[in-house]
Amino acid sequence: MVCSAATPRSPELQGNPVEEGRRAGVAHLVKLSASCAGADCPAPIKRWHHATEAHIVRSGLTYTFLRPNGFMQNTLKWARTIRTKGEFYMPVGGARSSQIDARDIAAVAAAVLTSDPREHDGRIYEITGPQPPTLWGPRSKSGGCRNVCSTSARTSGTRVDPPTSTTPSRSRG
Repeated sequence: MVCSAATPRSPELQGNPVEEGRRAGVAHLVKLSASCAGADCPAPIKRWHHATEAHIVRSGLTYTFLRPNGFMQNTLKWARTIRTKGEFYMPVGGARSSQIDARDIAAVAAAVLTSDPREHDGRIYEITGPQPPTLWGPRSKSGGCRNVCSTSARTSGTRVDPPTSTTPSRSRG
């Protein structure tokens, strides 16, 4: 399995285990990627992941790409600005953005890694939650607000009111 922090050097760094795997005769490679990875994506992280995916395809190895959207645990990064400014920052505009619990992503990876590689050869799994919530408005399901504080927060100048429950929940889907 190929998985590392995303940096501008990701294609190079993740390319090393791909080449070593090819030389060692690895039968199947699973890569933790990013949702909608593509060469023309405006988000650099998605281009870096796509470059590694392209390298894997060119390597001749059989492969499976796991493409989760946002990691729910990353919303904890919002805690400081929610507490100090009542705001958090996420460059998604008015788009919906699903956040997936890392344990759910790990469960998908474990299922792929422990099954017959032929079942997943050449497959790309876009991993999302049950429905992508909007991060603002009266029906907001912002994980950061729900799990970190009990006050309202806003992003892009629009208010986000936390749900009444403060019980953390894992994403499903």
